[in-house]
Amino acid sequence: MLPLGLLIGLSPLVYKAIKLNLVTAIIVSLIIALVVDIATRRDFKQCCKDSQAIFEGMGKVFTSTVSFIVCAEMLALGLNKIGGISTMIQAAASIQNAGLFIMLIVMLVIMIVAAIVTGSGNAAFFAFSPLLPEAASSVGIPTLALAVPVQLSAGIARTMSPIAGVIIAVSGITGLTPIALIRRTIPVMIIAVIVSVTSSLIFL
Repeated sequence: MLPLGLLIGLSPLVYKAIKLNLVTAIIVSLIIALVVDIATRRDFKQCCKDSQAIFEGMGKVFTSTVSFIVCAEMLALGLNKIGGISTMIQAAASIQNAGLFIMLIVMLVIMIVAAIVTGSGNAAFFAFSPLLPEAASSVGIPTLALAVPVQLSAGIARTMSPIAGVIIAVSGITGLTPIALIRRTIPVMIIAVIVSVTSSLIFL
C-alpha cells in the first residue's frame, strides 16, 4: 500500500512541489520496508538476503510479461501485414448506422481472443492499441469511447485464459486444473464484459 500512498499523496492533485513516478515510489517503498525490517529484527545480513525475493519475483514476472507482449505484437504485426485488420476495420466502417457497434464488436473480439491466447490483458492491449485511433476515426467516434471498453474487456478476458498467471497460481493453490477453473470464470466474465461495454457506451 505504501507505493500507492506515495503516488496519491505526491500527485499534482494533492501536493505539486514533489514529482514522483511509479518506479521511484516502488524503490522508496522498498528502502523504507528494508529499514523497518532491519530495525525490527536487528539482523542486517538476513534482512538483505530476504529482500532478494522481491527482485527475483520481479524478474520472473518481467520475463513472462515481456514474452507475452512480444508474441502478441508479432501476432498484431502479422495480421496488419496480411491486411486482416484493415479489411475488418473497413468492412465495419462501411456499414452505415451500425458502424459503431460493428467496430466495437470487431475490436472486442480481437482483443479478447488475444488476451485468452497470450494469457495477459496488458500484452494484448499494448499490441493492438495502436489500431484503436484508426478504427475509431473510421466510424467517426472519439478514440476514448472505443479504447475504454476494449481495454477493460482485455483485462476481464485474461481470467478466461488457462495460461494466465492468476489462473495458474489459483490452480496450484486449490489443486484444480486451469481448465476446471476457467469453466467457472468464463460465464461470469462474459457477463462482466457485457456490463463493462454497456456502461462505457452509456457514460462515454
